[in-house]
Amino acid sequence: LTTNPPASMVSSLPAGLFVTALERSAYRSLIRVGRSCDREPLRIAALLGRPPRLYNPETKKVVAVPSAEWPYVDDALRQASGGATEYAHPGAAGQGVVVRALRQHRLTTESIGLPYLPQAVELKDRLEAARELAIRAGVSKLLWSDPAPHIPRDTSESDQHEPERWDEKDTPSWQLLRMPPDEPQPVRVGDLLITHPLSGLSQPLFDQGVLLVLRVNTETDTAQGVIINKETDVTMSQLLVEKPTQLLSREDSAGTNWNQLAFGPMQPLLDEHVFQGGPILHKSLDDNLLFLHGHGALVPGAVEIADSVFLSGDLGTAAASAHANALHGRPLELRFFQGFAAWSLSQLEIELERGIWIHARPCPDGLRALCFGGAGSNARKIWQSAMHAAGLPTLAMFPRRPTLDPGLKNYVEGHQRARAVEVVRAQNR
Repeated sequence: LTTNPPASMVSSLPAGLFVTALERSAYRSLIRVGRSCDREPLRIAALLGRPPRLYNPETKKVVAVPSAEWPYVDDALRQASGGATEYAHPGAAGQGVVVRALRQHRLTTESIGLPYLPQAVELKDRLEAARELAIRAGVSKLLWSDPAPHIPRDTSESDQHEPERWDEKDTPSWQLLRMPPDEPQPVRVGDLLITHPLSGLSQPLFDQGVLLVLRVNTETDTAQGVIINKETDVTMSQLLVEKPTQLLSREDSAGTNWNQLAFGPMQPLLDEHVFQGGPILHKSLDDNLLFLHGHGALVPGAVEIADSVFLSGDLGTAAASAHANALHGRPLELRFFQGFAAWSLSQLEIELERGIWIHARPCPDGLRALCFGGAGSNARKIWQSAMHAAGLPTLAMFPRRPTLDPGLKNYVEGHQRARAVEVVRAQNR
């Protein structure tokens, strides 16, 4: 796209025809970009939009963001990238979603009499920013028809990586029912929240996380969940045994006799690792330690989260049942979590709208595999399996590595700063 055509072209055409010719040229150029994105969806995986609504954690209220100069550009990009208002959720290759969005945008602007050319330039710039990041990450090839990228790829020896390949044998046999961000469904107990590959860069605990929703309370406007794929080096022995005797021997404030548990039914499981369930921690171990298991009918007090997956209950009974499984060569179907995550429902609604999370509803086999499967220590593998099962292989294969992550983080933070400046300027008008 260019706004500086040759002088001979300008002089040979009437003003109206010249603008029309430029718009046609811009449209054809944009459609070519759209087709390349449809062939290779990773080109728009890093596309970032301008969300029309945000959640203010200080006031705990949803705030409207002033419209951009060309709001129909944001509508087109939202349609092109899966319906989220900020983080792209591109589908599989060959679906023609981007081209359809670009065609619809031109029809819309022409039908209401808005100038097309500046919007086409804006669309091209936004798509190119995502494309350049994909090229720098090494996941997209520079095609012969592409202009030179503004962001040079890092060719240092330390960043020479072949694009990550997904072994088909690792593709899960089960699927997750994904709730598109532009067709929102209320979050309910047993749902999964899968972190977008770019949205957690500033929050390592949530980065590439898979969260299971444990509680939803519409009266208090709150939801709670645990991250199920972040295993720590801490063992149950370190939690229950390796502490001062006076703390071990006295009962916890909620009445749990940890001493009795540690040297009773929990003893065979003391080497089990604890997962970091979230950032919220309390002083009492009773309040911090949660466990998921598949022994529901046998465990008094267990709460069914989804079919065959249960939350807490009597720990001694659950531990004894898990140990019996192990003795018979079956999976333990018991995992321990320290801490949890929490949101207000209005906050979570906005985060889903923005595409920070992929909202999915699991089948029983899928949830059991994610909660108790053999890849427990491989956080990225669990996250990728969930992404694939949710029908988003493009996001599952988005590259992440130490040499690339700082650039990705700067890219996202730069976008967020620009949006903050827009909001402040609009408020001061």
